[in-house]
Amino acid sequence: ALGGYVRVGTFEISNTAGMDRHAGRAGPSAGRADVLQRLVAAVRPEDADAPALLREACGRWARLAAQLAGLGAVHGMLNTDNMQIAAVAIDLAGMGFMPAYDPTFDAGGPAAAAGRYSYARQPAAIRWGLRRLAAALRVPAAAAGAALERFDAVHAAEWLQVMRAKLGLQPGAGLDAGVAVRLCQQMDAAGAALAASHAGPAAGARGGGTDGRLARLLLRTMDAAFADWTATFRVLSSAGAPQDGAGMAAALGTVPGSRRAALLRDRASRVRPAVPDEVFAAIERSGRGSEHARRKVAARRARHAAADALAAAADAVAPQPLAALRAADAAAWSLWLAAYATRCAAQPLRARDTAAMQAANPAYVPTEAAVARAVAAAAAGDGSPAAALLRKLPAAYCYTVR
Repeated sequence: ALGGYVRVGTFEISNTAGMDRHAGRAGPSAGRADVLQRLVAAVRPEDADAPALLREACGRWARLAAQLAGLGAVHGMLNTDNMQIAAVAIDLAGMGFMPAYDPTFDAGGPAAAAGRYSYARQPAAIRWGLRRLAAALRVPAAAAGAALERFDAVHAAEWLQVMRAKLGLQPGAGLDAGVAVRLCQQMDAAGAALAASHAGPAAGARGGGTDGRLARLLLRTMDAAFADWTATFRVLSSAGAPQDGAGMAAALGTVPGSRRAALLRDRASRVRPAVPDEVFAAIERSGRGSEHARRKVAARRARHAAADALAAAADAVAPQPLAALRAADAAAWSLWLAAYATRCAAQPLRARDTAAMQAANPAYVPTEAAVARAVAAAAAGDGSPAAALLRKLPAAYCYTVR
């Protein structure tokens, strides 16, 4: 038996041209239901049940999507050819760990993808691949819809579990009315302060109650402070984690205005569509096209507006003195840390679980820069940087190794 180690795209082998309304492409065995049935039976020999295969794939991929999000990991080309039924991503040359929190980070994915595989949109890209799997398997609409709803539910629950582990939050901790009100007020204050920054909605699953909201608020704070993903959780997981905003800003360091501006402009270039906004504006004014086409035009105009806002934020932050940026970062961290402290104090242990946090948060990851240096050195005949990187990977979760 092949098990689950078959590409999602392989199941499209018997697709007809009508099943791909965008490209109109047919599989090499178009219309051959017998080929599809044999493939399903090879993957699932116990019953050859296509709807069950889809449900299982949706659950597995939902969990993987949440786990990747927790690591800040992005696959820059997560199409159906790079997804396997067993929730294994392949062709990892396009894989990368996010440095500073950035929902548009795409690990250097192809420009033609227009951000389709970015950190914020990775779950949606996976869900799209599973929709293609449902179509290729000829799963009835009701069963396919139920399987995709399972993806959404499992992903939301797993993402919340991942973030609770990263923050040392105990899921069973009940909040009394007074604590809940105070926590909500603190999160409201933090959210209102962040509204003045460039930070938009956090890239995380919806729901999750106060814990989900606290986690998303952390991501927005990291966005506003240009905080490194791995370093932020490493600092929070340390035994002597800062208790105030100034300490947190000092531990993470302050990114200069010029660097922030460069990062924002890079983000704007990833968000902005290749076709100028004037073209979409003219189409919009004409009123022509189907409702679907009009929605696509509106979405692309919204991306242009988002890119314009990021470019304006870059212009505004570039001349800011380092001291002012450090103070702003400290203020943002103070508001989030106050809410975090309230939530931790409501737990039975009256604190975060540091040991559990360190087990959930790698102290080190192979950054793009480190991998690029190792590759360049290896190409020049020096394998020592790659060897040093490989020696360090087994200690990724060891907080005593430097």
